[in-house]
Amino acid sequence: MKKRGFLTLAALLPLCFSCGVDFSPTDDPSYPYLHRNGDKRGQSYASLREATTPLTLELLSSRLERGYATLFFLTQDGCPGCASSEHSFLSYLKQSEVEAFDVYQDASTKGALFTFLTSMVETYPKYSKTIPSVSKITTPSIFIACSDTKIIHIPASNNFENANAFANQMKDLANYSYVYEFSSFASFSSFYKGEGCLLCLEKEENPFYSGKVEPYARSSSKKTAHVYLPSLSEAERKSFLDFANGKDILEIEKGGKILTSFDSEIDGDSAEKFAKSCLKSLL
Repeated sequence: MKKRGFLTLAALLPLCFSCGVDFSPTDDPSYPYLHRNGDKRGQSYASLREATTPLTLELLSSRLERGYATLFFLTQDGCPGCASSEHSFLSYLKQSEVEAFDVYQDASTKGALFTFLTSMVETYPKYSKTIPSVSKITTPSIFIACSDTKIIHIPASNNFENANAFANQMKDLANYSYVYEFSSFASFSSFYKGEGCLLCLEKEENPFYSGKVEPYARSSSKKTAHVYLPSLSEAERKSFLDFANGKDILEIEKGGKILTSFDSEIDGDSAEKFAKSCLKSLL
């Protein structure tokens, strides 16, 4: 048994590599909507820590305040179950392209898992109704924080050892949107030249995207590139702003030509009408 009550899952099944699972967008409001990681799209990683972003309570709170469901792994060094499940986790992340986070503990961060989970439940007390007490949560575990009142806990199971079974299990727990999150302009440039997309630049002081565009984008078959400007470095922010040339909603065709663009602070009604028409719900 690991310290502070974090148990591990030993290998129970032979390795089974994924045969491929369809993570196309769906639209079921009873499930959370997960966005994709544009910066890591199409890349392969040797470890879960390379494929995910470290999660802090502050980052989780910021995402929930903006209405974004957050998937995160709970792992630790020296955990046999974490090691034997890693191939399934990486296969799932590559197939789904989902934006994922990780809360990790090793010898240098002793107590990190306990501290994070305890603080999370204290901040969002309604989580305690659907997840075990902190001392009974095992590693590896997965969580999908849907809102400040709802969280999904996926405890370690035999599926974690089977890449195809795990991917199918995760597919059934959420909607996977075609909204790609970017923080790298280089990654975005490669994306829009090959795909075409709707580019949305979100400013902290202007909630236009989260309120007027994201509700349509999350269930659309059209790809959306979303950039949260406050989280970017100064250099990356300048690159995106220079490209957009004063606009924050831009339709870009494959190859890079800008077809339509709006400044939502000036053309809010027109921008919303265009976004709704452009994205067209799957239903």
